[in-house]
Amino acid sequence: MTKSRWSACCLRGGLIIFRPPSALFPSFEEELEFLETYGLDAALVALYESHGKYVEAAELHLIEDKPLHAIKVLLKDKTNQHAMWRAADILLECLWKHCSFGVEPKEFHSGIPMTLISLSHQLPLNSLSPRARNEITMFQAVSAEELDRITLETLAESFIERKEKAAALWCFYHVYSRLPQLRSATLDDVARFLGKFYVYSHLLYIVASHYDPVGECDIRRLFGITLLSNDRYVVQPGSFILTTLSAESTSNDAQTNAPYTHIRITDALKECVRFYLRARVNAEMRFCYNPRFFSHCLPYVSNGSCNYVLCAQQHISPSSMDTVQYNVQIGIHLQQMRILQLVYSAFPGMRRWGS
Repeated sequence: MTKSRWSACCLRGGLIIFRPPSALFPSFEEELEFLETYGLDAALVALYESHGKYVEAAELHLIEDKPLHAIKVLLKDKTNQHAMWRAADILLECLWKHCSFGVEPKEFHSGIPMTLISLSHQLPLNSLSPRARNEITMFQAVSAEELDRITLETLAESFIERKEKAAALWCFYHVYSRLPQLRSATLDDVARFLGKFYVYSHLLYIVASHYDPVGECDIRRLFGITLLSNDRYVVQPGSFILTTLSAESTSNDAQTNAPYTHIRITDALKECVRFYLRARVNAEMRFCYNPRFFSHCLPYVSNGSCNYVLCAQQHISPSSMDTVQYNVQIGIHLQQMRILQLVYSAFPGMRRWGS
C-alpha cells in the first residue's frame, strides 16, 4: 500500500507514523442502507458501480431522468444479458421519443439522436430479441451516411409479418420519402412498387380512420406522443403532428408546452395523417402518370418497329403478348384504383380527385 493511501496518526520523536484508514462501514449492506436513508443518489450510483451492480446503478439514473447515463452504465456489463436487454429497452424508448414519424434523417446526425445512434452501435444486437434488434437496425439504417432503403424495405416486410404495423409504417415513411425512378422500369417493376406503396398507404389509412388511435401505445410511440394521465398528453418537439397543434394553440400554450386533451390530440393526429395520405398518393399519381405503362404502341406490336422517335407508349414484341403480361397490366390499373380508394375513404366528402 502506498503512503498516499495511509492517514497520519501522530508525531513521535520527529517521526510521522502512518496507519491504514478505518473502514467507515463494516459491510456493503450497511453502507447501502446509510446512503439510501439519506438519499445520497450520486454516492449510491458510485457504490453500485464499484460492486459491479450496473443494473441497479442504471435504474437510479432513470429515476433522476438521465436515460443516457443509464444506457452507458449498462453497456459496462456486456456479459450480462439482462443488462443488455434493459439497455436496448431504454435506448429504443429514447429513439422513438426523439426520432418519431416525420423526423428527417438529417436530424439523426446531431444532438441526442446522434448520441443514441452511437450508443446503439455498442450493443450486441445478436443477444437481443428479434423485435428490439430489428427496431434498432431500422434507426441505424436511416442514420447511415446514405439512406439504406433496401434494409428498410426488408425490415418493413418483416414487421408486417409480425403484425408490428407502427414500425413498418416508420420504415415506409423513409423508404418513400423520395419515390423511386420508374422511367426505365418494366411492368413488373411498376407492379411491385404499387403493391408496396399500397401497403404503405393502407397503414396510413388505418391510423387516419382509427376510432381512437391515441389509445394505442404503439401509435403514440410512433408519433412522439406521451401519456401523462387519462386525459392529458404531451407531444415531443419535432413531432409530425406538432404543426397542426401549434396552429391551434394560443401563444401561452406554445410558450408553456401545455398538455393536450385526448380529444384534441386525437383530432390533430387524424387530420395530419389524412392530409399526409392524400399528399403522398397525389405525388404517386403524378409520378406514375406515364403512358408507356398503360398503353401499347400498336405499330410496334404489329410490325415490330416504330418510326416515331418520341413515342411514349410501351414497345412490346408480339411474342411477349400473353395472358401473364395482360394480367400484370390489368393489375397495375386495379392497384391504382385501390390506392385512390383509400384517399376517398379517408375523405368521405370528396366527390372528385383534387377537391
